[in-house]
Amino acid sequence: MFHRSSRTLGVALAMFALGGPALANPNAVEGETLVDANAEELKAWLSDYGLIAEINADIYEYSVEAAPPCELVHVKSRGVGQPMLYTVKRCPTADGFKETMISGDQLEAMEAEWSVKPEGDRSRVKVRIFTKINLVPQFLVNQAGKKSIGQMLKNLTTKVDAKAR
Repeated sequence: MFHRSSRTLGVALAMFALGGPALANPNAVEGETLVDANAEELKAWLSDYGLIAEINADIYEYSVEAAPPCELVHVKSRGVGQPMLYTVKRCPTADGFKETMISGDQLEAMEAEWSVKPEGDRSRVKVRIFTKINLVPQFLVNQAGKKSIGQMLKNLTTKVDAKAR
């Protein structure tokens, strides 16, 4: 199990943005960025949940369990009033991966999707997420999700730039 120290709770943003449903859900939030990296190498790097946990400040702890061709990821992350625990099934897709919630204590639903596509010698990274948290108005969850996605993409760009040096 990997650990991250607690950080101050912001709104009710239990939603680390690790992806989201590419489903046509009107409550899904998304973000994208252009990264100076080869798409295939970046997809391979993002396939390691450890990187996702590094760029997502809302994740405190996680463990990964093989469930070929997918994996089950058990997560402890920022929650409403206290950390929340949930498990997602994380599966590869043609251009990234998708996560679907299997169980959770504060979450009613969560889907996340990461997409990495080549754009010249760079890569376009797109993250979509849908999260529904018990007793939290959806607009607050969406605000927190947008903020989290933006920060994750910024952190990803910083990591990629550092790796290139």
